[in-house]
Amino acid sequence: MIKIFENPANGYREELSGMSSLWVVLFGALYLIYKGIWTHVLIWFLLLLIPAIVTGGPGLIISAPLVTIVYACCIQGIIEKKYLRSGWRQVPAEQPTAEQPPLQRPPEANLFLRKCPSCAEEIQIESIKCRYCSTELT
Repeated sequence: MIKIFENPANGYREELSGMSSLWVVLFGALYLIYKGIWTHVLIWFLLLLIPAIVTGGPGLIISAPLVTIVYACCIQGIIEKKYLRSGWRQVPAEQPTAEQPPLQRPPEANLFLRKCPSCAEEIQIESIKCRYCSTELT
């Protein structure tokens, strides 16, 4: 199930899917670093380091797969809490249907844009030259 989180400050959206568990299994703590969950990176290494120190090394053989499996099972909730604590909000995942028109920009986004007369690409109103087709504008 895909969950979508939106940053209310800028409207940026992140999708959280079931693939997160696979990424944890494949990349381990590197995936946590990528997601910016630093406290769990520290916990991951402590859970690996303590048994290795206590047993003199062989404990790592048992603790590494266990920690990986535990984090693979819990990663969805961990990432979800991270987004919610950061002020993001969860938005419903909309399934596009054939009747829905494609998404368009809100009208206020077009206030500073116009179409190039040659290539019909959107350019800024103040433009002197089209960045797509290099047409001189008057």
